[in-house]
Amino acid sequence: MISIIMTIYKEPWEWLHSALESIINQSYQNIELIIVIDNPNYDDIDQLKNQLTKCNVKYICKTNLVNVGLVSSLNYGISLSTGDYIARMDSDDIACTDRLEKELEFLQKNNFDLISSDVKKIDERGNQIGNSYYTNNLMANDIKKIEKWQNVFWHPTWLGKRKVFEHLQGYRKIPFAEDYDFVIRALLRDYRLGQLSNQTVYKRVVSSSVSESKGLEQILIANELAKNYRQGKVMPLNYLTKIHINSNQSNRYKLIKKKFFNRKYLSIPRKIFFIGSLGTSKIGRIFLRNVLIQKIASLKIRHRKWG
Repeated sequence: MISIIMTIYKEPWEWLHSALESIINQSYQNIELIIVIDNPNYDDIDQLKNQLTKCNVKYICKTNLVNVGLVSSLNYGISLSTGDYIARMDSDDIACTDRLEKELEFLQKNNFDLISSDVKKIDERGNQIGNSYYTNNLMANDIKKIEKWQNVFWHPTWLGKRKVFEHLQGYRKIPFAEDYDFVIRALLRDYRLGQLSNQTVYKRVVSSSVSESKGLEQILIANELAKNYRQGKVMPLNYLTKIHINSNQSNRYKLIKKKFFNRKYLSIPRKIFFIGSLGTSKIGRIFLRNVLIQKIASLKIRHRKWG
């Protein structure tokens, strides 16, 4: 059986309804749905429970007495689960009908312990805005090399053996990068990880997401996680006390990111000036380094060249 862990905070009912329907209608039906509501004042609890009582899927739905955050909610959900396999699902995403079937087949066929898949990106209205695709499946050796530089494991697509989550004692409280930290710890324990090239989830990109609102903090933590992994270590938690980002720095990063992804609208001279200016500030250099790492890693993934 597969236990699907979903946490809810303030997601609109329309998004949550679509997410639930996509799980309820999976082609693979030996599942249980574990829902943790991390908001005792969630407006749509009655609608949620009404939908759950009408479905034929085994479920557990719990509400935290106070807001405890994503990591604690995920670990609580895992503790409630009983499946041999554990899957993640975000409450604002949509799973393709055959997601679990394809992922389980891929995991079992290759004797993986934890896998992810590719995604299709949609906006807040559900319109497709892009793909994040790789042409080939990524096998265990590929993942070991890629994760030294960036995390390609889309969290809402995860499927893993229960023993991995139990052995690692769930997630650590690493803000904005608890999934990357989990992947690294799994690799350091010699678990076999892989990525399915099929796009099995419609990943909703929203302006209030962590990657959008806390992008600078997320990159700094991810870079430190990667650096420690390259040294064969797990990042010590005391590193988090060294990160001090003020609102001006955070807003500056958001502005750089927005301008970079809209650079096609700039004239060539302005585009050259903007790219060059990124090297003149610390935040600009952090952003540029991250973009270069992603581009280089993406090319290596597609062409299977690791040097």
